[in-house]
This record gives sequence, C-alpha cells and structure tokens, in this order.
Amino acid sequence: DKSIIIIGSSTGGNFAYQLAERLRLNGVKVKLILINPLLHMGQRTSQRTFPVILSNYLWEIKEVNNCSLLLSNDDEAIDHSLIRIGENVKVISIDDNHQVKNVMKLMAVIKKILKKKRSRKKDSIVVKITFS
Repeated sequence: DKSIIIIGSSTGGNFAYQLAERLRLNGVKVKLILINPLLHMGQRTSQRTFPVILSNYLWEIKEVNNCSLLLSNDDEAIDHSLIRIGENVKVISIDDNHQVKNVMKLMAVIKKILKKKRSRKKDSIVVKITFS
C-alpha cells in the first residue's frame, strides 16, 4: 500500500495538482501538499512578467480537493481568496509571505502533516515541485 507524496509551491502547486489528478485517475494513492499555489492566472496580483511558456501548461483549477493547502497570510503574489475549497481539504494559514522566508517553520508544518498522513503507510515517495 504505497502512496506518493507530492509538494508543490506557487506555479509548482498547479503542476503538482495536475500530476496528482492524473495519478489518481490511474489508481495511485496520492498525498498532496500545496503551498501558496497558483491555481489559475486570475489569482496573480504580482506585476512581474509571467513566463509565457509556463502559462501554456497551467490548468485553470477553480476548486481544490483532496489536499493540504498551506497559505501565507501576507502573500504579495497570489490572491488566496480566489481559491474555492472543495472536499477533503485541510487549510493551514502560515505567518509568512509568498516566498516563505521562514523555511524552518514551513518544514515543521509539513512534517506534522506528513506524520499524520504517513502513520498508516510504511512506504512513501516524496516529490517536491517548486517554481518562482
């Protein structure tokens, strides 16, 4: 009974969600953690130019399901109020900005999530996807 753990941040959150959905469609058990995810371009508040090549691969994710969602309360790049929370989602607010400068605190939160989720599983694979 193996499960895959996928962690995605920002644009990587969109790609992580895509990967998790595709794996689940093929019967793979996935534990998904999204950190300040860019789920659709309408969420962007940053004036920085977004790479067109990446935007071509983004899904327009209007609702998240089956994940842990870590959201910075001072995110200067993404409007989290535009995220629609679906089923089986645990939302955790973190006191930081989009870049998550307090990495140690973030890692402690992720470890707590994984301990709870891994308590029933012996074998897991960890994949981290991060894009700025």
